[in-house]
Amino acid sequence: MPGLVLEVLTGGEKRLRYRRKVKGKDIEITLADFPSVTIDKAREKAKRHALELVDDIDPNQVKREQREAANQATTIEQLY
Repeated sequence: MPGLVLEVLTGGEKRLRYRRKVKGKDIEITLADFPSVTIDKAREKAKRHALELVDDIDPNQVKREQREAANQATTIEQLY
């Protein structure tokens, strides 16, 4: 799958990422840590993200919005 890369970090950790240029902007999406996810599963995730990018959906923005919503969720402690 073009754009699927295995990145080895200085500490020895390995991450599978999907990279693509969309409308002149470089997009990099972290798929998973390696080897916790197989290459085949990473390919499936990369294909899914490629389709989202075609539909002008930025998976990174979706993740950010989900994190913000989770951080703003009311806890039981806040209710009392």
